[in-house]
Amino acid sequence: MKQVNRDGEAQNKGFEDLKAWQLARQLMIECHGMAEALPVWERYDLTSQVRRSSKSVMANIAEGYGRYHYLDSLRFYYIARGSLNETIKSVISSRARFS
Repeated sequence: MKQVNRDGEAQNKGFEDLKAWQLARQLMIECHGMAEALPVWERYDLTSQVRRSSKSVMANIAEGYGRYHYLDSLRFYYIARGSLNETIKSVISSRARFS
């Protein structure tokens, strides 16, 4: 969401304006759609894992944005990167097993 300052220039309002968070949100939506297409027996294994890790990417970007010290922010962005790699691994696993 953009706010406009006195000069009419757009300003960032929150983490929702970060391109990384927007891409993570799109990834989460697509992962949830993919998870719904997986077989029922994967519901508590691969389906759960891909959903949780994709949500974690979004959550850690948002939490990092809310930190005041850059090193704190950086730590959460590193965690988000790890969750992203976990999500990618899950997508690769599901393609290998069910494609």
